[in-house]
Amino acid sequence: MKSDQAQLNTLLARLVDEVITPEEVEMLESILDKDPVAQRYYLHYIGLHEDLSEKVALSDRSHEQSAEATPSRSSARLVMLVGLVSCIILVGLCVWWLRPAPAIAEVVDYAGPVRWIQQEGDIEQEVKPEFAIQKGWIETMAADSWVKLAFPDTTEIHVSGIARLHIDSIRGQKKLRLTRGNITVDAATQPQGKPLVLNTPSAEATVLGTQFNVVASDFSTHLQVNEGLVKIRRLADGQVEEVKRDHQVVAALESDTEFTAHPRKQATSQWSSRLPGDILQGHLTEGGSVRTHTHLWRGDKKLRETLERPMLLHSVVLAPSSRGMPPLRIDSGSYLTFYGRVAEPAAINIGFTTHHPKGGFAGKYYTRQKQPAGEFEIKIPVSDFKKSRRQFPETPIGYEISHLWIQTRDVDSGLVIDRVTVE
Repeated sequence: MKSDQAQLNTLLARLVDEVITPEEVEMLESILDKDPVAQRYYLHYIGLHEDLSEKVALSDRSHEQSAEATPSRSSARLVMLVGLVSCIILVGLCVWWLRPAPAIAEVVDYAGPVRWIQQEGDIEQEVKPEFAIQKGWIETMAADSWVKLAFPDTTEIHVSGIARLHIDSIRGQKKLRLTRGNITVDAATQPQGKPLVLNTPSAEATVLGTQFNVVASDFSTHLQVNEGLVKIRRLADGQVEEVKRDHQVVAALESDTEFTAHPRKQATSQWSSRLPGDILQGHLTEGGSVRTHTHLWRGDKKLRETLERPMLLHSVVLAPSSRGMPPLRIDSGSYLTFYGRVAEPAAINIGFTTHHPKGGFAGKYYTRQKQPAGEFEIKIPVSDFKKSRRQFPETPIGYEISHLWIQTRDVDSGLVIDRVTVE
């Protein structure tokens, strides 16, 4: 095996014990990526763990039945129960005394791996609907992850894709810091003198009440205003630009780049991938195609009980509207065509995430294709894609594609994508 066996065993043990850190997950994925031997070992290891867990559960149930038939054990349990109740009361008093500060926002809904961390170095916490967000970091950790947050004043924020957002409130003034990723903000009218402030690595936006989208990276910030007015300051030189409704601007780290608001580009229903610029996940080949990236997907809380184990996925993820291209709209007669190849027969999962025309997460849609080994041209009508959640719109028609993915599960079938088109 290419990877160090001891290190792989340690990481897998931490994974099944659910104590693995995000950094260790990245390390595990780097070992599994394009290493078939390590991938097979992973599947074997997880399978053994499932068998062992089932046997332990059966053994525990047997011991419980035996204990119920023994009076002396029941008495001991009563004593332990009294002690436990006393401890619970004591802990409850401590918790009340050290109760956390009031929540800044609340999780409305989410999908995919999403976590909240109060501060750097703290243990991550899984989110769920009605999860209270205090000062800290909210992170969406996969291309198809998203989370919707609601504030007491009716302000709403959608965070999607691979994103990291810090949330704070100082004397009623919202302070947001987006270090990477995609967010949509629907801001209620803010109190006089307390505008919502959003910082990115390259810009600072000041908002009194509006609806806008932001995509941030280490080098630039793309701001699109759908309603109202946003004042944005480029950090490179302090220059300020006011962006009005249906306009957009890019603030880069370099002060010699253009920093002028322009009308929002009209949506298009046609697109052809341009590699490598459209790649969100995957590895560029020497021939200019993109091969899959191997990664783990542990599912969100709603799906966790139905998952036998963390999924081992081999994915290519593309963003049609990257690099300032016009938004890609889905029409009733739209077809998605995927050109590529697989080294062996595979069941290929294909899907995309949609946003509302004015921004904000709308839904996810998917389909599955069985493909023999060799080159392929898979042409799929939009009517073949099904929504992945009951609450999503019945059809993606009229919405805009944020990103799309093509992947295989567990077995790395040598999937390579040469080109994707929408027409």
